Amino acid sequence: MPGFRIEVAKRFAAYNAQVGAAQDAPVPAQVRAAIRTQVGRETFRATYGRDPVDARELAGLIAKVSRPQTTAVAGYDLTFSPVKSVSTLWALADPATATVIERMPYDPRPAPYERHLGRAARSHSRGTPSADRTQHAEHGNALPTRRHRK
Repeated sequence: MPGFRIEVAKRFAAYNAQVGAAQDAPVPAQVRAAIRTQVGRETFRATYGRDPVDARELAGLIAKVSRPQTTAVAGYDLTFSPVKSVSTLWALADPATATVIERMPYDPRPAPYERHLGRAARSHSRGTPSADRTQHAEHGNALPTRRHRK
């Protein structure tokens, strides 16, 4: 079934050649629909050894084979929160102490668990790089933050 999209593209090019248009010129919507339906019927017969029972069955196959193939990617979300006593201390502290506590997660020296997670993320990042994966693989973990007090 992966050949469905390729066959449709070939027939679009053949149609354009027949009418004297450029190979990659847009094909009218009615002609596109007729070509996709014809290739869909041929694909259905080749796959199931019979004609589709109704238009719904044919449309289902065409929709299925028209979608680009996807690849699942596993990932993990980690949330680190201070213990309740630190949160309570921060909430009840005077502004100067609260500021010291608030800045602790932003310390430029990474904590041991952050270094470990960064190495683990880099060592387990494989496959086609995307913008997010490249960022995580080259620069460690993304650490989104939220402040509750101004």
